Amino acid sequence: MSTDFKELSREELAKKIKSFKMLAGISAPIILGLIFFIVRDYLQGDGIDMALLTIVICSLSLPIIMFEKIKEMRKEMNRKI
Repeated sequence: MSTDFKELSREELAKKIKSFKMLAGISAPIILGLIFFIVRDYLQGDGIDMALLTIVICSLSLPIIMFEKIKEMRKEMNRKI
């Protein structure tokens, strides 16, 4: 995936922003669901499943990265006005 958004037109940037928002929006409920199961198991006395906790920690980076990319694309879109 290229991070050089200067080559893209406004329409292409708008499509990329929409798809990045959708990806971040889809990942958020999945991450919340995984966190729910970790907390539930911990409260029931089963301990913490380290594999699941690792997956959640790694998954948290996806929305963070997506929002940073969206911010960059919006800046580039504003420059092209």
